[in-house]
Amino acid sequence: MIEIGAGGGSIAARTRLGTLQVGPRSAAAAPGPACYGRGGTDPTVTDADLLMGYLDEHSFLGGSFALDRAAAQAALARLASKLGISLKRCAFGIHDVVNESMAEAAAMQASDSGVDPRTLPMIAFGGAGPVHAYGVARTLGVRKVICPLGAGVTSAIGLLGAPVAADLSASAPMALSQWSAAAARSTLDALAAQGREVVLASGVRAQATVAAGRLRGAGKGQRSARKGSRPVYFAESGGVVDTPVYEHAALVVGEVLPGPAIIEQRESTVVVGPWASASVDAEFNLIMLLESR
Repeated sequence: MIEIGAGGGSIAARTRLGTLQVGPRSAAAAPGPACYGRGGTDPTVTDADLLMGYLDEHSFLGGSFALDRAAAQAALARLASKLGISLKRCAFGIHDVVNESMAEAAAMQASDSGVDPRTLPMIAFGGAGPVHAYGVARTLGVRKVICPLGAGVTSAIGLLGAPVAADLSASAPMALSQWSAAAARSTLDALAAQGREVVLASGVRAQATVAAGRLRGAGKGQRSARKGSRPVYFAESGGVVDTPVYEHAALVVGEVLPGPAIIEQRESTVVVGPWASASVDAEFNLIMLLESR
């Protein structure tokens, strides 16, 4: 795992050379991006995404947290003036720079592992991940993006759902001629005993059994998944496009949505660009497929 300084709170600024830089400084959650209305004045990725139409000020966090579009516009206007460019170009530049940074990091990691990223699917999660996944995938040449239901809290769900476990290791150096299965077994038994002690100390019953089941019914519902539309900027379309907006949880399994489209979850938003389509699978993961161009 590698990390780079790119997220919704990453601050955009003009460098000494007059170029645009995004991160590694971050506004974090407090005061947060300017659009949070909590005192932040620096332009961030979230502010740019809001002005591009990728996010909506009224449906952010399911509508429970209203974003301040005017504050975001003021923050980006100051940066745009310093750079000598338009507000719209500045907003898209921030979005694009973050996409390039993430794509570059992913490409380097894949190269170090001897893997061609174009042969792999991309899994996008976190609050801002699905907003940028389309752009990152285009840069990398990735054709399939998977956005889980609840993408904004995927890490938390994984932590809560992970079983109690202990990973232990030990070394027993010896000459090859002296190797014996009994010695190896003794080491493994000792590790097993240590692991058992750790797990039992966590409150797991010694004779516990674990059963898991999943149940889902799917079909045509009475509620429409489409919530409306809003103007969204896409460079490959040459500007702002009136883009349909859908609710992820109300989508019908197997129904294909052509891009461009915006698909909203409570904790995240999926941007489906003009050169992609999306549908939900039986597990309600959103599967975005990109065209090769």
